[in-house]
Amino acid sequence: MTLSAPVPVSFSQGTGPIWLDEVGCLGNESSLWECPSAGWGRHDCGHKEDVRILCSNHTLMRLSAGCSGQAEVYYNGTWGSICANSMTDITAAVICKQLGCGDKGTIRETNSRLSPDPKWLDFVSCRKHDSTLWQCPSSPWGQNECEDREVAEITCSGPGKEADRSTPVPQQEQPQQYCPVPLALRLAGGTNCSGRVELWYEGSWGTVCDDSWDLQDAQVVCRQLGCGDAVSAAIEASFRPGSGTIWLDEVNCTGSELHLWDCCHSGLNQSNCQHKEDAGVTCTGLPVTKANLTATTVVTKSPRQPKQEAGGWTVPAVVFFLQGALVFVLLVLLVGQLIQNRRLRKALAEAKVKPMNEALYQEIDFTLTAEGALRRGADP
Repeated sequence: MTLSAPVPVSFSQGTGPIWLDEVGCLGNESSLWECPSAGWGRHDCGHKEDVRILCSNHTLMRLSAGCSGQAEVYYNGTWGSICANSMTDITAAVICKQLGCGDKGTIRETNSRLSPDPKWLDFVSCRKHDSTLWQCPSSPWGQNECEDREVAEITCSGPGKEADRSTPVPQQEQPQQYCPVPLALRLAGGTNCSGRVELWYEGSWGTVCDDSWDLQDAQVVCRQLGCGDAVSAAIEASFRPGSGTIWLDEVNCTGSELHLWDCCHSGLNQSNCQHKEDAGVTCTGLPVTKANLTATTVVTKSPRQPKQEAGGWTVPAVVFFLQGALVFVLLVLLVGQLIQNRRLRKALAEAKVKPMNEALYQEIDFTLTAEGALRRGADP
């Protein structure tokens, strides 16, 4: 979360290109680059105008009576309520599990006991794979359509409820630090834009099981890595079995998610698979465009190399070879045509000479024959 307190002057200026200017976020975007801006690299700024922000990592959640009561969060130095709009039993279960108060809960609306108080969260809609309230979709902090009588009251139950949580939490309790776990995504065992899908979580790389793995899941991976569209969703360790933990199983994406871990799945580190079932993808490998710059936590990748064909030939080399072969064939045909034309001209020339010679010989023969006949007739 971001605080409005002045930023320490000790923050130094940045270096390099200034990528964004005139950024106008609404506050509910998942990534900074989804916000309206002047365009990538377009600005009229200097580094003396670099944006500085100060974030607070202090968040705290509680139920007013320990493992039951009004749901409240500590934000921006103040306790405030969570509203019940759109809240389901799944959301209640996430809150109860996070507090160690059981694995399920019931919800009802009630009047705020802190009134007047800020309504910090509204339209909270947790999913089955969310492990904390902070991972659940909701309206932006402090933006709500909530009245005092619409505050959520939750009663937790089920295994895991701690006896020592039965007493109310003092309001003066000091905030605790919550650090969300960052995830990273990569492809291994193939090229830059094809390979075995691997996730970085809890300090190690692990794989994804191919149960329910399909082209929609592959599409999310390809877009997240800036590798264009998905060509195929590989199963059964097509890019060789991986190692380490199998972090995800039963992944079921719609194809529109920003990150693979936003898709429905069985939960992190909740699988019944072996590495012979590791999932993979093959992407088109098209360059990243602004449309798919919904980018993401990705390990740095080396520059993309030309796509390899069978036998180690690259696509440009194959094209060059085919063009050369075509030119050679055309040259052979041209030389053959020239030779044939030359022979034809020679044959025509010989055909023109031969009739003339034969006519000349016939004329001489006729003349000699006539002269001989005349001589024979003149002799006595």
